[in-house]
Amino acid sequence: MILNGDFIPENKPALTIKNRAFRFGDAAFETSRYHKGIPLFLSDHYARLIKGMDILKMNTESFISQEKLSEQIVSLITKNRIFKDARIRFTVFRNNGGLYTPETNDVSYTIEASPLEGELYTYNTKGVLAGVFDQYHKTSQPLFGFKNANSLIYILAGIYKQENGLDDCLIMNDKGKIIEAISSNLFLIKDNTVFTPSLASGCVDGIMRKQVIKTATSLGMQVKETPGTSLSELLEADEVFLTNAIQGINRVVGIHQKRYYSITTKIIFTALLDNVRNMVKEENSKE
Repeated sequence: MILNGDFIPENKPALTIKNRAFRFGDAAFETSRYHKGIPLFLSDHYARLIKGMDILKMNTESFISQEKLSEQIVSLITKNRIFKDARIRFTVFRNNGGLYTPETNDVSYTIEASPLEGELYTYNTKGVLAGVFDQYHKTSQPLFGFKNANSLIYILAGIYKQENGLDDCLIMNDKGKIIEAISSNLFLIKDNTVFTPSLASGCVDGIMRKQVIKTATSLGMQVKETPGTSLSELLEADEVFLTNAIQGINRVVGIHQKRYYSITTKIIFTALLDNVRNMVKEENSKE
């Protein structure tokens, strides 16, 4: 792990009990995929983190630059002797001091790396079985459009998933609309049109969501953003899939008794994979 630029052994304590992320959830984070020397879509991850820090009133000037972040990610990968793909998490938290009212808005940060199986994205032919978590609803305020340490609704949805033998769960907003999954954005396909909840619905401003919209549009597909969807609309869809920065696209095989095709989903996945491979080649050719 890296803490403020310094390497820290995994088994060595790095943070104290006064840490504000621990005490108050006063933190924001990003999770990205590392592939062939490149933290994928790092500029998008960095921009979303800075936007989240602004919303949380953190001093963005006290955080490192994108270039320094990239350098330290590569150094950590090398230090950990990870030779293939890796999951990268970088977390920013307000420095110690104060109770609810902080003594400073300056930040510290950690970077973590763990190996992933396989290289780049793999199409999940089996698919995931999903359900709807409706015990608690997510607010559609900007505070929840990025990844922050207030993740209790996702934790409870994860427990619900385990208790009900599901692979994933869909989250609802405060207007009763289904807007995302536990760690993914939501897409559905109906009559050759791709639908996805808009950012105004309260879903996370997903990095892969952005890439999928761009890819589907480049394929000549019509993409429509909605205020969210209902269970009945999901059950009437032809295909449903989920997206995140680690897995890329993950097809949904079923919700309740409904089973879905994955023809158009696979077309989008294949085009997305080609785009990412080309991006990686271009980045590596610059070195």
